[in-house]
Amino acid sequence: MTIRSFLSENLSTASIAVGAVMIPATAYTACPIELAVYGDTQSGSEIDFTPTGTSATVTNTFRLILDNNVVLNGIVMWTQDVARPNGALMYKCPEGDVTGGELAACTLWNGVIYTSDDKGNIGLLPAEGVGAPKTLILPDLGPVLRQSRAYGGSGFSKVPSDVFAMPGMSAAQKVLLVTGGSRGIGAAICRLGAKASYRVAVNYASNKAAADALVAEIKAGGGEAVAVRGDVGKETDIVAMFGAVDRAFGRLDAFVNNAGIVDVKARVDEMDVSRLERMMRVNVVGSFLCAREAVKRMSTRHGGSGGSIVNISSAAATLGSPGEYVDYAASKGAIDSFTIGLAREVALEGIRVNAVRPGIIDTEIHASGGQPDRIERFRDLLPMKRAGTADEVAGAVLYLLSDAASYTTGAILNVSGGR
Repeated sequence: MTIRSFLSENLSTASIAVGAVMIPATAYTACPIELAVYGDTQSGSEIDFTPTGTSATVTNTFRLILDNNVVLNGIVMWTQDVARPNGALMYKCPEGDVTGGELAACTLWNGVIYTSDDKGNIGLLPAEGVGAPKTLILPDLGPVLRQSRAYGGSGFSKVPSDVFAMPGMSAAQKVLLVTGGSRGIGAAICRLGAKASYRVAVNYASNKAAADALVAEIKAGGGEAVAVRGDVGKETDIVAMFGAVDRAFGRLDAFVNNAGIVDVKARVDEMDVSRLERMMRVNVVGSFLCAREAVKRMSTRHGGSGGSIVNISSAAATLGSPGEYVDYAASKGAIDSFTIGLAREVALEGIRVNAVRPGIIDTEIHASGGQPDRIERFRDLLPMKRAGTADEVAGAVLYLLSDAASYTTGAILNVSGGR
């Protein structure tokens, strides 16, 4: 029995199922799917489709080309009971007739192949003769192949992601998510990230108008951005926020833990438990949970292709902010420790983790803490005799996110004018 006939028999495939229920995502160009080529920029892997021919059961034929000249042969057939395009990737299968055991041994991955369009709408891989969709999604491809016999040694070494895009598509660009991205330092990071060709997810908690205005500004400059609501003080919001980024862009390459709060000036003996719990829930627990979700998407342990995380700390972490915000300072001290620990924890999983410690920066945070005149009061105490700008902090963040900092992890960069 040949491979195709075996799979056809065991998947209960019928060509009639294709026309009955296929839900293609919007095609990107007039290029038919059987001539399409898709790439994964992180690993350099490529998926090449070729015409299937006259098969009544196989709807698509393709190859997955990995590094070290490793090539996996793929076919797609639609299952009949629950109609789906079921793909299989095989490696060094025997020629001619095969047994079930031989087929199982040479099949490295199988699963439903999905597609995505510009708006994040999910569809199913179309059969031949249909325009090629923009993006392919092969669930769990990375982690499954990492455990296969084709990985390591003389096999491939660069694990592909689960998402492949046509050359020149925006999905090939890296994706940056910034919490608290609608104003201040966060907005400056989003703007600079867009200029660095990131597709940007602008998180906001309540100020939708500010987030939408920033997204419109980025788009007007030729960039790509979406606004994503989510309160980092709530785990459900955090999970939903990352899910929204998944749907919009299909990947995550860079994450900035920027969202945080400060309260009104107070001594420790004047603080109540609700203030302390809120401070730690947003600034510390929220940062942990956001990083957890980022790691799940970036880590090679979870099938990701790596990435970079930057946590926003504060000079207060080392100064203590006595008589003002000791609780805020303590929360940022926790971020410093968290940065070092997480960096070492995921160093072998393709993720770099660093932090930036801004000093006194000219943003709205001082007014929100009840001290709109704080910059003027502290000016003479600053070695450079001026406050920093949000753009100066953003520049440090983008450096740490970039390949220029490829050997930098666990670092905490002071952007404090020498204070």
